[in-house]
Amino acid sequence: MSLWRWSGAASRGLVSALVSALVLGLVGCAPRGGKGAAGGGGATDLDADPLALLPPGATIVGTLDARAAFASAFGPALGGAMTALLPLPEGAGFIAARDIDRVVVAGYPASTPEVAVVLSGRFDPSKITGATQTRSGAAIVAGTFAGFATETAGQVTFATISPKTLVAGTLSGVQAVLDRVRQGQLARAVSPQVVETLQSPGAQAALVADFTTQPPRIGSIGMINLGWLQGVKLVRALGDFNPPGLNVAATSTFGDPSQATAAVSGIHALDGWLTILAPALGGARIQNLQVEAVGSDVTTKFAVDGASLAALLALGTRFIPTQ
Repeated sequence: MSLWRWSGAASRGLVSALVSALVLGLVGCAPRGGKGAAGGGGATDLDADPLALLPPGATIVGTLDARAAFASAFGPALGGAMTALLPLPEGAGFIAARDIDRVVVAGYPASTPEVAVVLSGRFDPSKITGATQTRSGAAIVAGTFAGFATETAGQVTFATISPKTLVAGTLSGVQAVLDRVRQGQLARAVSPQVVETLQSPGAQAALVADFTTQPPRIGSIGMINLGWLQGVKLVRALGDFNPPGLNVAATSTFGDPSQATAAVSGIHALDGWLTILAPALGGARIQNLQVEAVGSDVTTKFAVDGASLAALLALGTRFIPTQ
């Protein structure tokens, strides 16, 4: 079933946000721990609900069906990106395309944004935590927090909390999850409305971004004016991996109808810039763009082919230092 029967919205910035969520979501790596370090050592099931592991206060929450993503047109490129982002040695026994089933990612506002990722799949804690160097020979630094072993490679920290779940992201993001587990706070901190979007039938990727209390601080990127994004309050995006690669339908809510109208113009202008900049983006392009303002909402539908997604993933990995 295609997502084209759903309403959608946002902008090319939404493409970047969604792709970033997928990339960051898969940055993580392996697991360690067991069934419970929460609530004073009780047998808490840490694998039952990845959303319950996320600390409160997230501005962006996304989920990805990794099995569907790896089986899609850009699956090989995604596997390569994961190897580049988390270059564990072969002895760690970790292969992203084989071992990751689902990704849940959350972004938190800060002077330097924090990211927490929960990966569900199959991991070998002893092999992963025993790794001391990345594939390129860079050091993996071992540590401990809230009773869990942690590993850090470059800007990415990860901790195995069971053979089926590992947490990854920025240092503070991972520590916040581990502290939550230690305290036994495993009730969902995300709202029912967010959960409803993330669990939409047929969606293989979903993203909710709530800027109600933290407006995005975006002015321009070079000559590209993105000031119209400052009026966005809420973005809800759904995606599937049917041909040509990724199909997205989303709805963005702005402060008032005039801001929504300005956003439509801004999206079309951005589409023009993406066409001009396509060679610098590895040929990445957007297909079948549809944009409409309805009151304070902007609905958008578009597709990204497998080759374009591969190019965007390759660019994205360059901005996440792993050494």
